[in-house]
Amino acid sequence: MSSGLLKQIKLQYLCAILLISLFAAIPISAQIDFGGDSDSEPIVTMQSMFSSSEAEVGKIYDAALIVKIMKHWHINSITPNQDFLIPAKLGVGNSNDYTISDIQFPDPSTIMLANDKMSVYSGEFVVRFKIMIDENYKLSLISIPLTFSFQPCDDKTCKAPDEIIQDLTLKIGSNGSPINQEIFSSDSDSNAGNNEVIAVSKNTATSSEASELQKIIDDNGFWGYFLVLGIAFITGLLLSFSPCTRSEEHTSELQSH
Repeated sequence: MSSGLLKQIKLQYLCAILLISLFAAIPISAQIDFGGDSDSEPIVTMQSMFSSSEAEVGKIYDAALIVKIMKHWHINSITPNQDFLIPAKLGVGNSNDYTISDIQFPDPSTIMLANDKMSVYSGEFVVRFKIMIDENYKLSLISIPLTFSFQPCDDKTCKAPDEIIQDLTLKIGSNGSPINQEIFSSDSDSNAGNNEVIAVSKNTATSSEASELQKIIDDNGFWGYFLVLGIAFITGLLLSFSPCTRSEEHTSELQSH
């Protein structure tokens, strides 16, 4: 075995050791927890609500999601202060049988983490929206899929992005009476502070890289978050490996001389 080949093998071995050391040195507080205990209580839960016992076709009705977040946890708002953070989002399916409009999230809270102001939701809050069933709908029931996506964090770590999918099932008819008025009465309207249609919202990025990452999320939906996280992981891996690559190039130059 030539001395040059032996040096190259040793160098690659040292690089591997360096990479393992770098990953081992990452503090736990900076890691994203991709694990999950299926037996543990969910951090975020939601309940769908409708304002009438029946929905008459062609008419607009109020609906809402009641979102509850476990104590000591929070999720990013629909407009995080940092472009790289994953916002809360409500998806409402895609069908000609119904129309969803005027999605309203409440005003977020501001907390301080690591000297940064974070725009978040915590505790319990209400997401409001309106529903109209198409005039040509003929069945007696309709189920509208609602998808609430989010990323839960506490003051030390963030879990992987998650989503809750729940069907809002409505009875179709013309004899409906008001229900759930504790949510839909005029006295409870103060909770809806942000008139943002989140189903089609886009954050304004401060750089071309951020815009490209946001485009990946917009194009791929929920799975786009994992693509962005994968890109970030690979980028960090390449940056960590670059000193080793430069050392190999330097060694080759010395051998050529």
